[in-house]
Amino acid sequence: MVLCFDFPEHLRSFLFSNFSTVRFALNTVIIAIIALGLAAGILAGRWSNEHRSVVWFIFISVFPLLIMSYGIIFESLGLNENSVFVEHPDRLTALYFSVVTWTSLGYGDVAPAGFGRVVASIEVLTGYVLSAVLIAAVVAEFQRLSAQRDAQGGTGGD
Repeated sequence: MVLCFDFPEHLRSFLFSNFSTVRFALNTVIIAIIALGLAAGILAGRWSNEHRSVVWFIFISVFPLLIMSYGIIFESLGLNENSVFVEHPDRLTALYFSVVTWTSLGYGDVAPAGFGRVVASIEVLTGYVLSAVLIAAVVAEFQRLSAQRDAQGGTGGD
């Protein structure tokens, strides 16, 4: 006699579909933390000149990766499209909503539902923080390049 345990259908769909969404969301947060770490290294001037371009490439690549990741999360959570809940919106709509949320435009034609509101809030905060850090890193990089040029004796404008 073999005993098999199986979850009831409603519990199985809740556990496994939401669990994979939560796991994906946690991976997205980890990617954001890595991006902040890279940016902190850029701001502190910890990267050598030979690694600097690779670090910048990775840091800039994180932005579209995070936006797409949030889009996948919204696709699995469902969205309100024109005041009608759509359980599994198409990927383009979810990506559109993610871009609009990241940039905090908020047109209102697509809105999060349920737990998606929490995810949207996190995405907005992530977008604000990483965009501010990007601007600070760009300014720090220009200052570093200017100081390096001045140290070599070139003023560039004389």
